Amino acid sequence: MNGCRRYPLSPRTLPMSLKIELQSLDALASQLPFHLDDTSEVNEVYCSYRERPHPSTSYLIELWTYCYIRRYYLVKFISESGFRSAELDQVVERTYQKIERSRQQLERNDRYAQWVSVVCKNTYLNFVTRRKYVTTLDCESAETIDQLEIGISEDSGALFLAAITFYSRGKASGNPQLSGVIPLRFGR
Repeated sequence: MNGCRRYPLSPRTLPMSLKIELQSLDALASQLPFHLDDTSEVNEVYCSYRERPHPSTSYLIELWTYCYIRRYYLVKFISESGFRSAELDQVVERTYQKIERSRQQLERNDRYAQWVSVVCKNTYLNFVTRRKYVTTLDCESAETIDQLEIGISEDSGALFLAAITFYSRGKASGNPQLSGVIPLRFGR
């Protein structure tokens, strides 16, 4: 039983949260009777599952799919910078659900592993493209807003931040309903 043991960086140079993430992924992948990268074995198990559904083959397919997706995005998030851990969980969940919804429509059961890889790649590219248009406040922007001396109460400040984020997302998406005038009321 082989887990996933190929990492782009030495585990010694990774932050603790990523080390734990990789260790837990290794523990899950070690339950597979084949290596995570053994696509011919994955495809064979998937074909078997489609021909004669059984809980044990279903479990192997679901486990392999989850481990593959999780590792795919872990490697991407480790090699790129600026991602948040919550984004990792979101994109893994979104990809897994997409695969789960579309799995039955796969025309060539002997290409399951390759299909999962393509779904991961396309979902990642869409995620990165959309992410460029989402405006988030970094620490520097938040500090600048905190330093404003125009007497905004705490409640009004939170409303202001929410309105700015809403407005920015509308502008980025080109949605005229979201990018109209921001109704701000200062004071009480």
